Amino acid sequence: MRSALGVLERRPRGDKDGHDRCISKLMKLMDEALKRGYKQWHYDVERNGGPAKQ
Repeated sequence: MRSALGVLERRPRGDKDGHDRCISKLMKLMDEALKRGYKQWHYDVERNGGPAKQ
């Protein structure tokens, strides 16, 4: 999994378009992580009757 900090650190200073692209990439990464988390939770509920114990 890629790091959100890695995405933001690659942005050159003073690059507004680059900043917008980084924010867009960060939002996509966060959305993917949320979807994976939901899918895992849903799988756990369907199979085990609740979330997996950590």
